[in-house]
Amino acid sequence: MNGKQHLLEGVNHTLAIFWEVWRSSQPFKNELMKTIYLALNKNRPKFLEEVNVTGLEQHGPPPKIFDAKHVTQLLSKDPDNEVFVDFSYQIQGPIIVTGDTTVQIDLHKRIRIPVSMKAIVNSLCAKMRIKFNTKNPNDNWIQWLGKPRAKISLEPVISHSFDNKHSLPRVKKLIDDFMQQ
Repeated sequence: MNGKQHLLEGVNHTLAIFWEVWRSSQPFKNELMKTIYLALNKNRPKFLEEVNVTGLEQHGPPPKIFDAKHVTQLLSKDPDNEVFVDFSYQIQGPIIVTGDTTVQIDLHKRIRIPVSMKAIVNSLCAKMRIKFNTKNPNDNWIQWLGKPRAKISLEPVISHSFDNKHSLPRVKKLIDDFMQQ
């Protein structure tokens, strides 16, 4: 085992410990739910009203980092006090996110359909960059590098107060199309 593989193994063991704590930490879940809420509502199509995230459950094994690259020399203005690392990781779910919204459909007249949904993230692969600044902890951050690849299934549920004669497959397709963007 080379030095990089040994380091990744140590990081993954540490990540497994954090994962167990994060799964039961309500403040962590709240922060993650807030991030998901902001992402879902950022470029939300007009036919969806505000999407509220109502729950988060993390199941399955911890995330696994399978590649890392030290890029400080390429990006840092202060290499003695800053560290930049790009890493690739994978999450095997399921991670279950629940939420609700209202879908607006124009079928001769505007119909508002209250929808609860459950998104099941079965896997997620992504590349991220992290910055550590030893002089200024407020300058530490993490960001996506490109769009993550995800396998997500979506289970919309029309509210009981809605007239179910309307076409449920069309509503599901609209929501699925939005989630695949």
